Amino acid sequence: MNLSQQHILSRVVIGGIVLFLTNCALAGEELWSRGLLGSPSSGSFRPFNVVIIESVTGNHLVATCSYANYSDGKTSPPLVTVRGVTTKDGKFCPRVSAKITNDVNGEWKTIGELGTLGKPLSRRIAANTVDDSFTISLDVFRPFIGKFVYGSLVLKSGQAAVFELKDLLPPEKETKSRNDLGKR
Repeated sequence: MNLSQQHILSRVVIGGIVLFLTNCALAGEELWSRGLLGSPSSGSFRPFNVVIIESVTGNHLVATCSYANYSDGKTSPPLVTVRGVTTKDGKFCPRVSAKITNDVNGEWKTIGELGTLGKPLSRRIAANTVDDSFTISLDVFRPFIGKFVYGSLVLKSGQAAVFELKDLLPPEKETKSRNDLGKR
C-alpha cells in the first residue's frame, strides 16, 4: 500500500469512528458488551453457547454465539447443519426458540420463535471445528429480566445456549472514584 492509499484509508477509518461516536452521542445510548465463559449449568459439554452479549445502536440486545462440533474423542462427530438466514450486512442468524426458566434443570417456557429477515442459508460445521459467528437478537427476553433467572436459545436440533437474564443488563457503573477507594 502506498502512502496515498494509507492516507485515504486512515481518513476513512477516522471518519467512521467520528460518525460512530456522533451517532451514539445523538442517540443518547451507552453501548456495552459482555463476554461469557459458557453456560451457567453444570453437567455435560454443551456445543452451542452464547459468547458475547452486547447492546447495539437502536437500543437492541444481540448475542454472538458459537457452535463447537466436538465429541468425547473416541469417535469423530458428524457434520452439523444449522439453518438460518444471512442478513444484508452478511451476518448469519440461526433459527432458534427463545425459552426462560428459574431452574436451569427444570421445565422451560417457550416465549418465541426467533427469526430474522434475510436470505435462507444452512451453515455446515465440520467435525472438530468451531463456528463462532452466529448472531441472534435478544430483545424478546427484556420483559423477563428480574422475573426469571435463565434464558435459552434452542436450535432446531435441540442444542441449547443457556445464559443468565441478568447478563442482559448493562454493566454497573463504578460509583466511587479511585480517590474514594484510596481513602478507605
